[in-house]
Amino acid sequence: MKAKMLVLAMLLFSLSSCQAQEKDPDPSAMKTGKDEVKPKGSWKVNRDYDENGNLISYDSTYTYSYSSVDGDTISAADMDELMSHFQQFLGQNGMNDQSAFMQSFFNDSIPGNSHFFHGDLFADHFNSESFQRQIREMDSLHRQFLKQQYPQFFEKREEKNSAAKQSKNGTI
Repeated sequence: MKAKMLVLAMLLFSLSSCQAQEKDPDPSAMKTGKDEVKPKGSWKVNRDYDENGNLISYDSTYTYSYSSVDGDTISAADMDELMSHFQQFLGQNGMNDQSAFMQSFFNDSIPGNSHFFHGDLFADHFNSESFQRQIREMDSLHRQFLKQQYPQFFEKREEKNSAAKQSKNGTI
């Protein structure tokens, strides 16, 4: 009887520990249309040589770009419609400010604007006077908000500043 129980226990243990292994799917069978779209890539290599022809510095940059969005090209008319909808979306969500920065963003002609699909869309605007003015306005609004919502922070700072001025003037 003990032998039968031992055999039964071993049989149950061996059956419960068996696990089937699935074969990994073939990676080439999983390719989709998006996987087949390859970016246009280019290498730029800069080398500097000394007067004897020895390599003294070496620098390389790899860049790539796609000529379409998810394999679909966008016509100029579709892009105008897309930008119009985007502008309406921003207006509905409280971004209806027609500042010089936003006007330059929406009034650019997309086919002639190479900045829209590249990394320097906003970078060119950082040094403009209108952008700097907007930053100052946002900073003053931020400061005004903090003064209204958290006046205790500014009271402490003003107390420190007045104490520093008094000690500097020798009135303490």
